[in-house]
Amino acid sequence: MTTYQERKKNETKFVLLENDTVLGVFGSLTRMCKFMEGKDFPSYSFLSKKKADRIDAKGYSIQKVRSY
Repeated sequence: MTTYQERKKNETKFVLLENDTVLGVFGSLTRMCKFMEGKDFPSYSFLSKKKADRIDAKGYSIQKVRSY
């Protein structure tokens, strides 16, 4: 069983940006996609296949950051 400190050490967050303006910080891609529902935003299946720490698509930037 992992400890709380070990889980927090490996935790990542997704920061959603539009034109250098932060729209939100999310713990999962599914929550981010639900938040952006109804807008011209990439689908969850498209985003989940990307392995990079930064994804630029359709005018939005998604950055995967580690929380310390």
